[in-house]
Formats: sequence, C-alpha cells, structure tokens
Amino acid sequence: TRACRVERKCEDGVQWGPPLRILAPIFDFINHGSSRTKAGDGSANASFGIENELTFDMHNAKLVVRASRDILEGEEVLIDYGDSARPAWRCLTSYGFVPEYNIDLEIDTEEEEQNVEHVAELWMNGLRFEVDPHSVPFDLVEVAAAQALLDQEDDDEVEEEEEEEDNLLTPYVARAIAKRATEAAFHLITEPEMVDSEEDWDSPELVHAASLAGLLRWSQHRVLLAFADNLKLFSSSPLEEAE
Repeated sequence: TRACRVERKCEDGVQWGPPLRILAPIFDFINHGSSRTKAGDGSANASFGIENELTFDMHNAKLVVRASRDILEGEEVLIDYGDSARPAWRCLTSYGFVPEYNIDLEIDTEEEEQNVEHVAELWMNGLRFEVDPHSVPFDLVEVAAAQALLDQEDDDEVEEEEEEEDNLLTPYVARAIAKRATEAAFHLITEPEMVDSEEDWDSPELVHAASLAGLLRWSQHRVLLAFADNLKLFSSSPLEEAE
C-alpha cells in the first residue's frame, strides 16, 4: 500500500481522535529507515505528521515532513514506517521489501518494546519462539531448563550450577540455547532451495520472490547469530555479574 497512517496529536503530544489514512503524491515515494537505530546508513533522518489541524477542522491542515537530524548533501531522506515495518517478515508482507539488519547500528536498550526492530523464529524441542538479540523469552528458558534437568544425569556441570544458582537461565542453559540458535542460523543459509524445474527461473516473479526470501533468511540468520553471541557472552560472565 502507498497510504500512510498518521496519528493525530495536540500540541502537548496527547493523541486525540482516530488515526488518519492518507494518500499523498510525492510523499509516498519516501523510503523507510528505522528510527530505532543509530544515525547511519538506513536510519531514519526525518519524521512526518499533520500540522495546522484544529479539532474537527482539517481545512488548513498539512502533511509535513521535517528533518529529525542534520541531513548531508546527497543523503536520501528516510522516514520510519512504524510498527507495520517491524519485524522484517512483517515489513516484507506489508511493503514488499526486507529492511537491512545492521547489528553495528542497533540501539541496545533495556526498555521493553512491544514490537522490537528485529526478531527471528527459533524452534526448540518442537516449540516455536520469537527471539531478538537483546532478550530471551521466559518460555524458551523454561523449555531449555527442563531439558537440562533431563540431561543432568549425564552432565555433572548441570548439577553444580543448579546448586549454585536458582535462576533458570544458568550458564549451562544459556549455552544450550545459544547452540540451538547457532544451528538454526546456519540451517537458514545452508538449506537447499526447492525448485521444480529450470524453466521456473525464466519467470521474473519467481526470481524476485526467491531474492526476497533469501534476504529474509539472511536477516533471520544474522539475528539468530547475534542472539547466540550475547547468550555465550552471558554464559562466560561470573554469575554474580550476570545477575
């Protein structure tokens, strides 16, 4: 869709009334950039909103795009498409492209977001979880910890950690989750594509779809690796610091 969703807010920032769906020529050519990443390639450098709108009076209202930071000469103007562009798979289904995942530009925040910038699908013990580089779902920890209890007869390390730490996310559990995430990450880029015949590749639509699927798999691969790396870092830290 080329329509944009605009929140209606008073001067003090309080939202009033339902959001508007607007179709604005030229404006709809502005590409997406994330406002949740550090300034750099692919990050939003502008924002948009309705100005001069009076309550129940749109006569003098204007859709305005304003720079949110200094924009260099020749730099592309980018706006944040909002939660409809998060995570990557939703952006693909909403707008037909996969946003670039650059871990070096990610903002590491402790504030819990309803829709995080990048998440990846992770299956463990037949259950599906959505993970991101900066947090671990509690349900996933429970599943991994339960598996660790089943394995403890064959691994003294689990018993030692259980005596020292009541927290379910022990270093042993963190390493087990990290191992599974790493396996899943490499499975995404090594699993062969299924193609019915060579003639299928004569279709531009199939080539484009395969390209988008590859970009999404690569994005998910990088999210899972970042998730696994942070768990490995946690597991190598002293327990008193990890708390």
